[in-house]
Amino acid sequence: MSHQKVYSEVVYTITPISLVEIDKLIEALDRNEYNDENYYREVLKNWRNGDFTNAIEVHNKIWEEDAGEVGKATRFRTAEEENQFVQKHFSGYIESHVNEKGYEIICGIGE
Repeated sequence: MSHQKVYSEVVYTITPISLVEIDKLIEALDRNEYNDENYYREVLKNWRNGDFTNAIEVHNKIWEEDAGEVGKATRFRTAEEENQFVQKHFSGYIESHVNEKGYEIICGIGE
């Protein structure tokens, strides 16, 4: 999900940041045991509240855990870049979930 917020040279997976997608990850944490589970719960709580100020850190932590060689986040996307990314990658998602509560894509970095 973090690719929506951060810029990296390479993007492998893309998932829109919405309350529904965040809740799916929280449910996965509830069903399974993960390393750094408390860290990810705190991240998702912040993201659920619209605070993405740690998105670069989170992206790069996951990237390092996956032994990433390319695709490290170097900066936040600008508002214009994020909007373009959302339109390019998630227009079908947006159209298929119009007016469904929780499916709205959350844009901006927050505080």
